[in-house]
Amino acid sequence: RKRAQARRPQPPGAPPRMRDPRWAAGPPEGARALRSAKSTSALLPPAPGRSHSERDSSVGCGDDAGVDALGAKSLVPRFHRTRSLSNAMGPGSGRNCAEDLASVGALVRRETKRQLDPLPPQQKKDAKFSCRGRRGSAAKFGFVVQCCNNPRIVRGLLWKRRLWRPTTGDPLSSGAKAPAFGHGVVTLAPPTCDELEMNLLWSAYRNEELLDAMECGSGMYVLRNEPRTLQLTAIPKAPAIRAHNHFDGNHVLCRKCDLRETLARYFAPRGLDPFGVMPTSFVIRTGSTDPEYEAWKVRFARIAEQRGERVWLVKPGARTNQGRGIEVFDAEEAVREMVDSKDIPWVLQKYIERPLLINGRKFDIRMFGLLLQEPEGGPFHGYIFNDGYLRTTSEPFTIENLDRRLHITNDQVQRLGNEYGRFEEGNKLSIGEFKAFLAQSRHGAGAYAKIFAQMKSIFVDVARAAKDDLNPRALDHCFELFGIDFMVDEDCRVWLLEVNTDPSLEVHGKHQEKLIPAVVEGVLGLTVDRIFSGGPVDRRPPIVQGSPSMRWLHAWCSADDDAVAAEGGTVDVECSWVERIPDAEAAELLRGSVAATPAAQPKLPPLRREAAGLDASPCS
Repeated sequence: RKRAQARRPQPPGAPPRMRDPRWAAGPPEGARALRSAKSTSALLPPAPGRSHSERDSSVGCGDDAGVDALGAKSLVPRFHRTRSLSNAMGPGSGRNCAEDLASVGALVRRETKRQLDPLPPQQKKDAKFSCRGRRGSAAKFGFVVQCCNNPRIVRGLLWKRRLWRPTTGDPLSSGAKAPAFGHGVVTLAPPTCDELEMNLLWSAYRNEELLDAMECGSGMYVLRNEPRTLQLTAIPKAPAIRAHNHFDGNHVLCRKCDLRETLARYFAPRGLDPFGVMPTSFVIRTGSTDPEYEAWKVRFARIAEQRGERVWLVKPGARTNQGRGIEVFDAEEAVREMVDSKDIPWVLQKYIERPLLINGRKFDIRMFGLLLQEPEGGPFHGYIFNDGYLRTTSEPFTIENLDRRLHITNDQVQRLGNEYGRFEEGNKLSIGEFKAFLAQSRHGAGAYAKIFAQMKSIFVDVARAAKDDLNPRALDHCFELFGIDFMVDEDCRVWLLEVNTDPSLEVHGKHQEKLIPAVVEGVLGLTVDRIFSGGPVDRRPPIVQGSPSMRWLHAWCSADDDAVAAEGGTVDVECSWVERIPDAEAAELLRGSVAATPAAQPKLPPLRREAAGLDASPCS
């Protein structure tokens, strides 16, 4: 406002504006020093708990600003000229040079506030990382967040909690340095008595070393923290409470091949078709010689003859994400060549050839689910977030062209096209925009309520199907956030595509700027805050602060199912629309899923687990 007043034209006859009298004899000494600074990073606010000298020594200096403590790219503000700053502050204010420089810092902080999201300034200014928690209270708990999948949001929301601060292995902790290659930190020395113990590890994949330590009661600290590497080392002392954001055994949901078998074992004994929830799928483990491949050939010919549909998806069955390796085929010869190309499990899944389209383009829906378990092997609870987003393609849909960009909505696929971001920012649509589209279509304004009810029912049945395989060692304080992908056909019937561990928390567009922090804040409130305060599980989660329209909804509790079974009743599936199948077909599905279930993984020493690839579940 003051800058606008300074530029405003003077009325006729008004005396000319006077320069600040403090500048009459030239710039003050402090301003000259500020103007002649070699690096514009001297103008930037230091990281919390660090001085400017510490910040410069850790990230370097020069005209290209480095990366601040939150991982955000620092900006060179446009208000870096001292004279312009002094004029902007208003002439004749009577302040000394020190006050001028303080105002300079305030302007620069306002310029860089977007790079310091998600925390607003009033929450940042009270945070002290060096030895105390927020607002001067003593910190009690330490966290480590792995350096991948937008860790700034998770780290920032933990930071604002009064009793938490980063500890050894986190980029914001003391005693950490950047590695020789890539992004991340390497711990300089083992933790000292001044360092907090690692009470929470938020990683991109389940960490078997930490789960083993939680079982036997030994301590751990992070030695190397990089996007693809999380190396832990044992120490004698262990914290009283530890939490991890993954379940042991989560592969039964998050690997494409295991998800198919999990659903078959749940629906087939009830005489229901699992392919009424997810598209018809076959798991091929030994190439074209696998008996399942022969069964797929029979189904391929039958569907082509009865419905005239020949398009199938071929997906790698494990350890892939972001649409990597997925191909679209309409010929048996091409499918055979694909499954024989690598000695890995493959999933052959029927393509939905009549999807619901938005302006002639295909889309899928990403929703968020949360599973947690009460201590001492207590009941499981399932939550679903009431909001999500749509991922769209950039090209008009047609079944005649099998180009991946027309059929696969993942960002890593769509970014390869020239039309990416042309219709929507980041090829993303909000649920509100989807509701408006449905209201104007033949499906009507009530269509989304039916779609959401189907998605919620599928999530509940998926959680029930995996319950017996999750957390087999009954470790306390484990939880998991899932990204669940759904497809909607032209009749508004919902189909489950896959379940992702460590879903993408990247922000593309204004809707996700509100959605993603609200999702993570709700997860921390239901898990971390409850675990370390000793409170009960909340079946009626509150509205996320700052996002009144967004909240987690309690969808399922395994104790309710156990109570029904104890009274001699039968727990009905939530997906009531699933078709029944003949007993012979159900027995065949069940027999195939049991035969395909992998044997129990051998117990390996911690140092051999990463080499064996048992903990690889990358984010999607």
